[in-house]
Amino acid sequence: YRGSLHLRYRPKRRNVPRHLEVSLELPLEDYVLGVLVGEISTGIKGIQPAMQAQAIAARSYAVFQLRRGRAMLSSTSTDQRFLSVDFETAAAREAVKETTGMLLRNSDEYVPAYFHADCGGSTSDGAASGFGNSPVLKHVKEAKDSDHVLLPHTWRERIDAEKLDALSAKFNVGEHATGLQILERDPGGRVLQAKLTGSEGSFEIPGEELRRLLSLPSAMIDLLGVLRDGSLIIEGRGRGHGIGLCQIGAQALAKKGKTCVEILEHYYPGARIELLAEPIRSN
Repeated sequence: YRGSLHLRYRPKRRNVPRHLEVSLELPLEDYVLGVLVGEISTGIKGIQPAMQAQAIAARSYAVFQLRRGRAMLSSTSTDQRFLSVDFETAAAREAVKETTGMLLRNSDEYVPAYFHADCGGSTSDGAASGFGNSPVLKHVKEAKDSDHVLLPHTWRERIDAEKLDALSAKFNVGEHATGLQILERDPGGRVLQAKLTGSEGSFEIPGEELRRLLSLPSAMIDLLGVLRDGSLIIEGRGRGHGIGLCQIGAQALAKKGKTCVEILEHYYPGARIELLAEPIRSN
């Protein structure tokens, strides 16, 4: 790893036991490079504009979070997946170099440039899905003839009855789950609100939280089927939360000859590219 490794002893506080905190301090561009190789396959030919777009999105997300006062970012998908120098490629280094300092902004605000693996045909509105109120995080429908839309990127998951019963108990609606109903979808078909019914009541769950609780690839659910043993079969499309840049879509656009700017304009409508010209932190 580049940068400085910090080990800090943290004493016990509230419900957090004493522990060692491990963090890495490094320059912004080195961080973006680690995210780029952590988030997409940089060895694919013909996707350099997509890698540039991903680098700008990753940099924008990081600066947005740090300007909000965050002390550090997670190296997992909780924030952005970050990998070491062992995974770097010449193409990734070039993409970061060509976009050095470039950020997405809207009016006078940095853009929280969320991204995901596969939108399943359309992205979602950030505000409706609980990802803030940035006006550039809007529902974007992919072209019907897009290569990644034509491919059958479907998934199928089985959720055991025991897991559903545990959720029912968690939300205090009974020891046993008796049903799961989709209440609301966004224009692209992604679940916005669902209702879990238990033996003693019901509880409404936001679609993105439902995805997390059931460990689903996405909230774009096409089918809910109940088996005799009380378990669920769930089928759907896409991977990730569906907000902002669609990585597989960006790669498809790059292969069709779209530039980095055109890709970003597609997934973050209304945003503009600017160079970082002020301190990353607000204090």
